[in-house]
Amino acid sequence: SGAEGPVGPVLRKIPKSVEPPIRVWLRDYLPLAIIAWMVLGGTLGGFLGMMIVGASGDSDPK
Repeated sequence: SGAEGPVGPVLRKIPKSVEPPIRVWLRDYLPLAIIAWMVLGGTLGGFLGMMIVGASGDSDPK
């Protein structure tokens, strides 16, 4: 059952901190995370906006 200790070939790594990994990552890299979400969200929004404008534009070429 695994409660007896390390029986299999994989040993459990002891965490370096009691905090959840996402909290440690956000504490260290919050500005990078905010910039990355803004860039990715802006790119996706711009692309979708261009697709909507293109789809709703004039279908009759001049």
